[in-house]
Amino acid sequence: EALKVGVPDVKWGEEAEIRANAGLVEVRAPREAQEQVRAVLESLRKHRETMIQVEAKLVEIDLADRSGLLKRAGVSVSKAGIHGAHCRAVLTPLQAQILLARIGHESSDGWLLSAPRLTVFHAQRASITIASQTAYISNYEQQMVGTSIVCDPVVGVFTDGLVLDLRAIRSAEGRMRLAGMAKTSALLGMEGLPITLLNGTTATIEMPHAAVEELTFNVEMADGETLLLLGGVRRDGRAAMWLVTPTVMHEK
Repeated sequence: EALKVGVPDVKWGEEAEIRANAGLVEVRAPREAQEQVRAVLESLRKHRETMIQVEAKLVEIDLADRSGLLKRAGVSVSKAGIHGAHCRAVLTPLQAQILLARIGHESSDGWLLSAPRLTVFHAQRASITIASQTAYISNYEQQMVGTSIVCDPVVGVFTDGLVLDLRAIRSAEGRMRLAGMAKTSALLGMEGLPITLLNGTTATIEMPHAAVEELTFNVEMADGETLLLLGGVRRDGRAAMWLVTPTVMHEK
């Protein structure tokens, strides 16, 4: 997986393939892709003891003011990779500082919800989850016990919140690559559906109505830069924005 992330321009599964067997890695790909895989392997060996701290600030903003928010931070909207409700952008240290300075004040552009930090090894997969869970009756398990029919409720669980899943990869040139996915799940409501059980009684099961969005990314950055990920419309026109800053803590 780390090799595929490190060589993002190749269509894996179509024009190229990687197989691992008994400690050996077999790569079937065009020559140019082979050279890129070789460079990634050398980087993995070189940085195998490199430790990276990833700080991920989670901010809630008004989606309608997204473009204005980016402009006030000095980010070119035309270069920010805006697609519908989603946006990816790499911020300089100054741009990130300006953006964070506007958060949390009375005339704020957003609200800082959380700022967790992770310490990972080079190319190690890690995730941050900020969520709550809602239990509901999704079905009934019905079975015969003697001459009676026993109906037991089946409890389902919906996870409402945000997940940031990523890898931080140190390149041979000393740059940083962040790759992964930001997922937002918002529970909009529960719909009750009546059903008739085998014993003739009527019961109600529930069906969650939710909005689930995923934003993938694979971006190369310089030291000190911050990855902005905006996507996942929550309730009342609010949106979740991640500001992800990787920092090398130990490099051998």
